[in-house]
Amino acid sequence: MPIPDEEMARLCRSVLGEPLDPQRRASIAAQLEAMAVANLAILRWLPPQAEPEGFFPLLRRARRDG
Repeated sequence: MPIPDEEMARLCRSVLGEPLDPQRRASIAAQLEAMAVANLAILRWLPPQAEPEGFFPLLRRARRDG
């Protein structure tokens, strides 16, 4: 689900303390959307009894080691 530019502008201001230009906001939004899709794909492979957010340590380690 695409993140509206107005929402990205609001989030950038609240997190970074300043607005980013529309091109950078669009780039960040695209990356966040890709991460959301990837996270849903990973969740489908986890067994039902797995800790709901137990895949985050796996993702953090892959990011460091990859």
